[in-house]
Amino acid sequence: MKELCFLYYNDTLIEQPYDPTKLTQNLVSDAKGFIRDNHIRRLGNDDEDQPFFLYYSLPQTHTAMMCTEKFCNSSRRGPYGDNVNEMAWAVGEIIDVVKELKIEKNTFVLFISDHGPQVELCGHGGSTGILKGQKLTTWEGGLRVPAIAWWPGKIPQGIVNTEVISSLDVYETLLDIAGSERKNGGDTDGTSIKNLLFGLKENGSNFHEILFFYCNDLLSAVRIGRYKIHYFSRFIDNAGMQRNCGGDLTPLRNIMANHNCKSMTKHDPPLIYDLNIDPGERFLLDPKRHHAILAQSRDLVDQHRLQLIKAPSQFDTFDPQLRPCCNHPSCVCLRSNETISNVAIYTAYKTPIRDEL
Repeated sequence: MKELCFLYYNDTLIEQPYDPTKLTQNLVSDAKGFIRDNHIRRLGNDDEDQPFFLYYSLPQTHTAMMCTEKFCNSSRRGPYGDNVNEMAWAVGEIIDVVKELKIEKNTFVLFISDHGPQVELCGHGGSTGILKGQKLTTWEGGLRVPAIAWWPGKIPQGIVNTEVISSLDVYETLLDIAGSERKNGGDTDGTSIKNLLFGLKENGSNFHEILFFYCNDLLSAVRIGRYKIHYFSRFIDNAGMQRNCGGDLTPLRNIMANHNCKSMTKHDPPLIYDLNIDPGERFLLDPKRHHAILAQSRDLVDQHRLQLIKAPSQFDTFDPQLRPCCNHPSCVCLRSNETISNVAIYTAYKTPIRDEL
């Protein structure tokens, strides 16, 4: 299986298999080089308004749990905590270079997770706290994620906001911040939350009348204000998770919730929860007493479906023959500084940070 662990730099395959214990350091070094290169480019053009965009996808805290020697055994939370510590270091390194270049007052930073934790991995997985469910479910434990926004001078410090927003809002928000005239239009599902971030909109402003939660193309649940309505739900196999945990909370296998959407349980009438009072989705509301919200959800779902344009699946056409392989047939290659410099995009603005690789 080692040939499945590969690393690209742009469109060049440079490591197969890659060393996961060095991945974070290499990614951080490249991110810092990208920021420095673009800063020099802006200064060279005498155009400090020329923007750049960095999307930094953290390997933490995804399985498998790997860490550099510096962070291994650094947390009482075990391998998962070690990964969180390394992730915090990575974010801090990137923020520090922004401060070093004195561009923090013209830089918007957004830290956000993509989904809930893979709790099936026992001590190697995260925790949902009081929330039900986990990754690959539409329970709150699979959907509620942390988000931190930072922009000195623009975003007020120390503010905690409980507004219900979505990662779908990021695109529209960036367009709005960048001054695009196209705001909350077209065929996107998000809305700009710029005013919320800047403290110009009160908590509880309801940016979304409704949020839709899918399992592939199956509409499983919706969120309307304080209410969560489940049309389909995933069974949580607590006994199976327990069997996967060794005596030291080390998972026996890398398992996760059943992702076959056809196996989900249908609810008629739907399950209704009041998330303001019951964020753990443990106490069902009587559908007979909440017929108005059910009727509203049906109307909004019908309107939503009329607007959908089904696109071809990107996952049903996988060809095993297209798996990457360097130095065929061995499928083995190693990263080097020379390799990086040969494929780097920003060759005109090389900085000492490249030497860290």
